[in-house]
Amino acid sequence: FFRQNQNIAITMAEKADVLVIGAGMAGLSAANRLIDDNLNTNLKVVVLEGRDRVGGRVQTATMGGGRQRVDVGGAWLQYPSKNPVRRYLHGVEQLETPTDSIALYDEDGNEFDGARISEIQAGMIRRAATCDEVVTPSDPALTLVDVMPMLQQDKIECSSDPEERLAAMLLRTTVENYMASSVEQLSGFVARYIGVGGD
Repeated sequence: FFRQNQNIAITMAEKADVLVIGAGMAGLSAANRLIDDNLNTNLKVVVLEGRDRVGGRVQTATMGGGRQRVDVGGAWLQYPSKNPVRRYLHGVEQLETPTDSIALYDEDGNEFDGARISEIQAGMIRRAATCDEVVTPSDPALTLVDVMPMLQQDKIECSSDPEERLAAMLLRTTVENYMASSVEQLSGFVARYIGVGGD
């Protein structure tokens, strides 16, 4: 039930045995598992969602007057052989993403090779790890841009150093693609996974 139907949601929640908060992949998988595992009981499972849709970070938008569909959220499974969501994908077409065919270009339209991209990203992580602006993530309320202000879009665009601008943009894009969310919404603790902000 969605935020717009608060009265119905409250009524259903009061009668539920289990409340699942969030109708993203994790929430829907949990609710599905609870129902599957308790078919012979009278277990009442209610999913509460704050948005007006299900799917969480998985979302398909339309462009070009509705003619084109574009995935704007997570549309892939990381570590598919061990991912518990995989069992719910029976009948869904799955494609392997060929990461070696991704092309990146500089501001002048010149294509970067993989070694150059890795070199720029490694340099950005090294700079971020020693930068005075980087905050050690200790508060769960901090986002990744709170911890690493150099990833703010306006700071990237205003940078006078083209190499730094490129490195920050590549790092921001890589993190957002991998985590399926914007750096403004990601937890500051993500900085630890990319080698910044302590243990």
